[in-house]
Amino acid sequence: YCKKNTNILNKRTLSIYFILGVCLYLLFLVVVDLIFPFILVGDYYQSIELIRILCISLVIEPFAIILLQHITFNSLVKEYTLSINIVLIIQVFLYFTLVPQYGIKGLIFVNLAMVFIRALMNTLLVRNSYLNKFKIG
Repeated sequence: YCKKNTNILNKRTLSIYFILGVCLYLLFLVVVDLIFPFILVGDYYQSIELIRILCISLVIEPFAIILLQHITFNSLVKEYTLSINIVLIIQVFLYFTLVPQYGIKGLIFVNLAMVFIRALMNTLLVRNSYLNKFKIG
């Protein structure tokens, strides 16, 4: 049994998730700086910088979680499936265009870009559900 909760996207909840994301990001940066130099030695040491870049996604992921929760609670599965397919097409396109040219840096960029694009698509999906629900716009 899952009770519909359409008020999960209030300012307090979004603020908490933003703070959580920033804290995760900062915590992981500390872990990367303190522990990873001992784990990643030799040729792998240079990957620490790439890991730091990927950590940026930790700020956005909590938003994606709360947006996905809203999508699930409001039965927007068909719309979500369409948005995921669009995101996957963009992702495949970016992989084929950026990875051959930039290698691992292109891969990192694509993965980071996909976090932002998924969050944007979910935001648009939730926004449209509110506009349709309240006949705004």
